[in-house]
Amino acid sequence: MRRPHIEKLLDPRSLAIVGANDKGNSGARALKGAIASGFKGSIYPVNPNYTALEGLKCYASLLDLPETPDSVVVATPTAGAMKVLAEGEAAGVRSMLFFSGGFADAGTPEGQQRQAEMVALAARSGMIIGGPNCMGIASLKRHFDSSFVSYPGPLKSGGISIVSQSGGLINAFTELGYARGLGFNYLISAGNEAVINAADHLDWLADDEGTQVIVSCLESVKDGPRFRAALARATAVKPVIFLKLGRSLAGQQATLAHTGSLAGDDAVFSAICSQYGATIVYTIDQALEAAAMFARLPLPKGKNVAIFSTSGGATVMTTDLAVDLGLKLPPLTPATNRRMQEIYGAQRPFTNPFDVGSYPLMARGDNMTRTLTTLIDDPSVDFIACAMVVQRDLKGNRMQLFDQIRNVVPGSPKPFVLLPEATAHWRDTPPDIGAHLCASLPDGLFGMRALIEYAKFRRRPSGHANAMTAPFVLRAAPGRTVMTEFESKQVLAQAGLPVTREALTQNVDAASREAIQIGYPVALKIQSPDLMHKTEVGGLALNIADEAALRRAWTHLEGVADRANIKRLDGMLVQEMATPGTEFLIGMKRDPVFGPVVVVSAGGVFVDLLGKDARLRLPPFDLRDVEAMLATSPVMLTLLSEFRGKPPADRAAFARLVCDFGDFVTRLDDTVLAIDLNPVIVSAAGKGVRIVDASIEFASA
Repeated sequence: MRRPHIEKLLDPRSLAIVGANDKGNSGARALKGAIASGFKGSIYPVNPNYTALEGLKCYASLLDLPETPDSVVVATPTAGAMKVLAEGEAAGVRSMLFFSGGFADAGTPEGQQRQAEMVALAARSGMIIGGPNCMGIASLKRHFDSSFVSYPGPLKSGGISIVSQSGGLINAFTELGYARGLGFNYLISAGNEAVINAADHLDWLADDEGTQVIVSCLESVKDGPRFRAALARATAVKPVIFLKLGRSLAGQQATLAHTGSLAGDDAVFSAICSQYGATIVYTIDQALEAAAMFARLPLPKGKNVAIFSTSGGATVMTTDLAVDLGLKLPPLTPATNRRMQEIYGAQRPFTNPFDVGSYPLMARGDNMTRTLTTLIDDPSVDFIACAMVVQRDLKGNRMQLFDQIRNVVPGSPKPFVLLPEATAHWRDTPPDIGAHLCASLPDGLFGMRALIEYAKFRRRPSGHANAMTAPFVLRAAPGRTVMTEFESKQVLAQAGLPVTREALTQNVDAASREAIQIGYPVALKIQSPDLMHKTEVGGLALNIADEAALRRAWTHLEGVADRANIKRLDGMLVQEMATPGTEFLIGMKRDPVFGPVVVVSAGGVFVDLLGKDARLRLPPFDLRDVEAMLATSPVMLTLLSEFRGKPPADRAAFARLVCDFGDFVTRLDDTVLAIDLNPVIVSAAGKGVRIVDASIEFASA
């Protein structure tokens, strides 16, 4: 939901610059930039030390202005910034933008207090505040500049909008973008995001007609639910690219044994991007390559890629990199293969990617035209690329080849790119080659994958997540922060999730009676809040076949409990032995920003080995979301399929359980930190699933 008055910050009609001067610092640069931007509204320099600046009347304070400006830029030292903020409130200003640092960025109690006062003022007045500690905002298409960024030259106006929590990286984006001739719209330095944050910028840019692609350089998310909603709304209409900073494991807090470690901070953010079709990049070069391709190319209608080249070595190199990225390179159809043999006079079959033989051969006559037309007309091809060196001098056969490209590519319904065999130096590239030339082979292939994945996201059928039901009130027993397996599974059963038949017993005679009721074979497990990981101390016995074996197991586990020095012993759990099947883990970790996150991975003994293949989703979600998640995991797909004589698992029941579990965790309040269901046994198709072990963890009292 868009904040009231945000248009005054991001599309102002009048602008005041407090701290404007003629000394060349941020205030002076902001004033000159505002004038040079072609801004049509009124510009008011504010500084008591001047009567005029840049030919404009200069005012002593905001209270002296002839009107209340839409937006106020504060380019003063920290000590004066809070006074200007108070003046802005008194003058009825609706938006302010603070270059000033020394707030939360300072890392001091005084800085934190200043920022808290700023946030409180915004809350009571409804004021929109950008920054503090930022470099400002500009829009080339809306012709305003309230920043002090030093741009490398006259930037081209275009459809790429950049939002960066790092001000310095705005310079890097514009330097590289200028060198590549890319067109920008919004350039937003977000700073501390004390009031306006990433969710607000996504909301605005999603609706902005001048923005085709959103690129966000993000260190942290301030408001998880609003960010999630804004991202979902944005990616539904245009691509969003994140350069995520701070992806290391440092600072991650693991809760239960596996769920916490599998759902680290970066894993959660990656899951959100996957869930909502956003692209994650790792360098500025990747960000701008993907953005340029999104802005210039149609989205592919499928995932099949055809690549050709003029060099055998380039063909092999491209193939290796494309396979590493997971691009789909299906064999050419027989008809297309025959056509390529005709075009290039070859008797050999053509693979994909394929080498046409040489640059002169590809340029000869209308060979390039016929190659492109054949691939465009082939319904089994969705994305076309040519790997070759693009040289500055377009004479002779070089000119002939690019003339053919210009005759075909601009009207193509399929995306086509040129992949350089080595990094393309933009100053040495011809100005018009008729197609998008990628900056490098790896970044080009990465960008191709980004378009394919986003197009797939946009094609997905719209669905509805499980309907929210009444809250599920859940509390740990006094003095405990965890529930035992028995306690946890009682809760899960109450929520309608499939658990094993079992009973908590206090003596071996009771255990024997329960085992008869359940039916042998059974399992026997120590139940204690002090022993959440029973296998580590041998606190369970499996496949107990009869009463004699049960009594021996009871005696053995009593000894285990004594040796483990367990102080709180609730008893022994007698449990049915689940039907054999494949073991999975389903869990929930409560992320401090985004709330509950559902984790799915190989379980049981496999979780430590295969846990890196875990998949995450933010509930609520529907069955289509679960199937999409499973489809991205080769490990889980293999475990669920027929494998080495094992029948296929009950994938439908497993997906249903994941979906129901996601619905369940949305009903819990934030006192529940984590849940582990491990293992979950998925039996053969049609035989269902069972939660064999479980634990629930709460926040400390």
